[in-house]
Amino acid sequence: TKYLQNAAYLRLKNVTFGYTLPSRISQQFKVSNLRFFVSGENLWTLTKLAKMFDPEGIDGINTASGLGYPIMKTVSAGVSVTL
Repeated sequence: TKYLQNAAYLRLKNVTFGYTLPSRISQQFKVSNLRFFVSGENLWTLTKLAKMFDPEGIDGINTASGLGYPIMKTVSAGVSVTL
């Protein structure tokens, strides 16, 4: 049991925050709808696994040898405009 690890994990996969300006404000910019948003993927993982392992990619070969591709964290921001 020396090398036995608990592969249980909790991951925040996707979260999006957005705000749509009230129409009285967006009309000042001569648009009918103006929305700002921020989105993130794979932002947080809680696990007791060693740092070299990804709990979603455990296959016993690629992750143990360092050949597995790590899960990327992504943050996006944008503006949605409706004329």
